[in-house]
Amino acid sequence: TAGGGVSIDVARAGTAGWALGAPTRPLTRSWDRRYIAALVVADACSAWAAGLIAYTVRFSGGEQPRLYTLLTMILPTVWVATVGANRAYEFRYLGIGSEEFRRVMTAAVWLVAIVGTFSWAFKLELARGYILVALPVTTGVTLVGRYVVRKQLHRLRAQGRCQQRVVVVGQALAVADLVQQLRREPYHGYQVVGACLPAGADRNGLDALEVPVGGNFDGVAATVRKLRADTVAVLTCPEMDGPRLRRLSWELEQFGTDILVA
Repeated sequence: TAGGGVSIDVARAGTAGWALGAPTRPLTRSWDRRYIAALVVADACSAWAAGLIAYTVRFSGGEQPRLYTLLTMILPTVWVATVGANRAYEFRYLGIGSEEFRRVMTAAVWLVAIVGTFSWAFKLELARGYILVALPVTTGVTLVGRYVVRKQLHRLRAQGRCQQRVVVVGQALAVADLVQQLRREPYHGYQVVGACLPAGADRNGLDALEVPVGGNFDGVAATVRKLRADTVAVLTCPEMDGPRLRRLSWELEQFGTDILVA
């Protein structure tokens, strides 16, 4: 979402190699793990409900084949595993944006391929009525469930909960713009607790926003420790080039700190 000339469509960077891999999660924050656990439960319940609906619709006449009872029972496990394989439980894709839902849709395509391969390998003639109900309903209910869970997260964030403590690195004006935008849009889940500016730079309005300046770019790691931040957001700045950003990433690795490159 863009506002005030600052984009917070961020590219997340891992601390062990900032351009590669997923970020290391801080050990001191547990609400994100609870959020992911809630998604796993919601996805499993969605698949179970879809399987039950498909079973009821297809075999409502009294016939109850054991194969489809088994399929209904294992569908939640297979679905959660497929969604996980498509990285739809990675925290960087959750809470905002459409990437989470795109990955769920990709998982649905995978599930169709898995069912088709299973049927071919074991020479099974699966009932089309069951498959045509179970798979689309699983996908649809999962998307609705995730949307509901996301809105609950947004409500908690609007209350000041489930926030990531962020130190922003960049020019003062850009930092001020980002702080104002994040305060207008708390659903992003970023609480700015401090800033680091280029050496000798003016604060340019940060005092009015009550954002403490922890120092210059050489003191980012110390500021993170002092303010107990779990995330560093780096804005476009000529002083923070690629090599310097890599060095910062390696320096923060020991803290398990996320780096967001705006």
